[in-house]
Amino acid sequence: MIVQMKRCRQAGNWQAYVQLVRALAEAGDRTALDDYARWVPNTNPTMVRNDHDVASLLQILWLYRDHPGMEAAAERLFDNPQSPWLPLLRLREGHFPVSGVFGLTGTSALRLAGFRKAVLKELDNKERAGTIHLSKEGGVTVKPPDYELGSLNYSDPELPAKDVESEFRGCDYFAWKISEDIEGAPRCELYWDKKRRDAAVENCKEFLQRYGDRLGPSLDLPRLDKPATPEQVKQGQAIFTLASEGKVRLVKLPEVPMNAKWVTLKDQPYKYIGYKRDPSVGSLVQGFRQSGRVWQAEEVLKDGKWQRYFGFVGSHRVARVPAAEIEFPDEGWQGDRQGWVALAGKIAGRLEVSAPSEDEEIDPRFAADAPLPVELKLRNRGGLDEKIPSLDGVRLRVWYSAEVVSPQGRLVPAASRNIDWTELPPKPGLVLKIVDERPLSPGEMRLGCKLDLRSAFEFARSGFYRVRLDSSAEKNDEDVDAEVRFSLSPPVQTPPRK
Repeated sequence: MIVQMKRCRQAGNWQAYVQLVRALAEAGDRTALDDYARWVPNTNPTMVRNDHDVASLLQILWLYRDHPGMEAAAERLFDNPQSPWLPLLRLREGHFPVSGVFGLTGTSALRLAGFRKAVLKELDNKERAGTIHLSKEGGVTVKPPDYELGSLNYSDPELPAKDVESEFRGCDYFAWKISEDIEGAPRCELYWDKKRRDAAVENCKEFLQRYGDRLGPSLDLPRLDKPATPEQVKQGQAIFTLASEGKVRLVKLPEVPMNAKWVTLKDQPYKYIGYKRDPSVGSLVQGFRQSGRVWQAEEVLKDGKWQRYFGFVGSHRVARVPAAEIEFPDEGWQGDRQGWVALAGKIAGRLEVSAPSEDEEIDPRFAADAPLPVELKLRNRGGLDEKIPSLDGVRLRVWYSAEVVSPQGRLVPAASRNIDWTELPPKPGLVLKIVDERPLSPGEMRLGCKLDLRSAFEFARSGFYRVRLDSSAEKNDEDVDAEVRFSLSPPVQTPPRK
């Protein structure tokens, strides 16, 4: 392999060389990393074919940054005035991949001290870099075009109401780029006034200096096994500490980090198309950028009561947030948000049917006389512990459709519209009984109750059935129909006796 690596270098095939180095390192052969650490300081950005290849060329540096020689190699590349990789922000010259180089801010290259030094120097660059033109119709143009602009929040109430063109500096561009690339990075907009951009640049510097060696496209914090200390906050290992405020304890979460929303954060509005009951009918809805992740959860005892806080990263913030202001949305929960609906307070529920088949691509199919087991799962969307609610306002509804064979040869419902399904009347006396009444902790999911649907409805015909969980609770944007679907086979025909 070492011989093959040498041949790749001599042939100028750096892609194959880097792939061999990574394959050998993953297999446990670290001698290839020594070779790479000696080779990479002699690379030139014009070696790559396009901007997207820059990260591929240098990725070994941050993937194995703890290997001896990697940090030193990064220093030679990015903390050397004579390096062909510098300055990071420059106009295109020949084959120099401009956006690929300054675009490294969106990778884990920031975990390398040498690269962070180069970025911090750019954040001190007060020279004019370009102009941004905003039109009242929502158009945006940046000059020179070598500088990528990315997305723009056209719903920002601070956007000018008329055509405007303003200059931005190198430091402004890098502060904006980092705010776009990295979860939790302080916000910076190129159309802000100079005073506000100056503050944003300083905030960006502080962010890099505190969390730099944990940065990539996201901030990767350690999992704490005890309450955070002031020193851990100072070193960027924790978001906050309650050590000086009283007796402190950790709060257990199902996983860390957890997708979260800071629901009271409303300084970044935007518009989107929202859908309620009918997925074919959408309307323009006002929303706010509130998404992020919770990395830390602790409580402090004050006046005899435990007060809970979360460490939140997202929406251009790294902040301590009161638990009452945090929610854990259903999307991303085990990769599936389908079927959750509000039951009471922060408690959501969804139906699950125990499928007799392992094929998840088709609706479960049961024998004509088989039990029809259905479970109601409960989940706490809120940041505080929640009591299990009464299910008095919750009911099950069932619809039926005959089945037909599709052109693809599969059994499908004959009903093509909701109105074509026939609703079945429930049997009298149906009661949903909670099997475990302990409060649910934040983000916790647990079995609420289970039953055989045959005890509640009459399933007399073969075909398809839809079962929906209906609740009297007020719905929110996270709610979708809590519904499952399955089919019943025709009864087995017993041949007549001769």
